[in-house]
Amino acid sequence: MDSGSHLGTVLVPGHSVTNFTFGGGDLKTLFFTTYTDFGRIRLRVPGVAVPRSGDAGNPS
Repeated sequence: MDSGSHLGTVLVPGHSVTNFTFGGGDLKTLFFTTYTDFGRIRLRVPGVAVPRSGDAGNPS
């Protein structure tokens, strides 16, 4: 696993980012919410897919 490196800073409207997730078919869209707003930003590199909570251990 990569140790990660700073690729840039995302400036969003409002203040206090309250949540974010990577999405889109290629995980290059960052969806975010703030205390007063929400939005999405297209990225140059994909994010990391994280399993949804509650999926682990469920029979297929």
